[in-house]
Amino acid sequence: MAAPTTTTPPPRSTKTLTIDVLSYSEMKKNLANGKCVESDAVIAGGHSWRIRFYPNGRSVNTTGVATVFLRMDNTAAAGAGDDVHVEFKFTLQELGGGGGPPLFVSSTFTRAFSSRKTKMFALRLTRFVSHEDTGKSVFAMYDRYTIRCDLAVLPPPVKTEAAAG
Repeated sequence: MAAPTTTTPPPRSTKTLTIDVLSYSEMKKNLANGKCVESDAVIAGGHSWRIRFYPNGRSVNTTGVATVFLRMDNTAAAGAGDDVHVEFKFTLQELGGGGGPPLFVSSTFTRAFSSRKTKMFALRLTRFVSHEDTGKSVFAMYDRYTIRCDLAVLPPPVKTEAAAG
């Protein structure tokens, strides 16, 4: 009986994406529901990634709700039927805050982006809420900030095959 063979997966590919919001109040006035701003693309794990920020929501039922998405641009780069597994989290940081603590850090999400269709994963920024006495959202308190996404493209699952013998 032949021993199984394994393929060593490539290491995790990590990158950081950022988008600066210079004036949330102005952006909210000027970008209607469904309109967004995008970060520059970064390449991680052989795929192009961006942050998309919708200050007035992406769809009719989210009007007035700021939403951030992680997007994989080039879904055709993956092999047919392969999903791209990603671990990511969003951080909201005061712009020019001099390295102070983040205003918010999301949970870490692990998701599979499909190579068969364009797919984005959302985290509504209404969850970025201050628990201070004022009860105001961080958007009301800080008009300028950076949205950061720490991204790790995970290696594909290891496939084991029995060697022919």
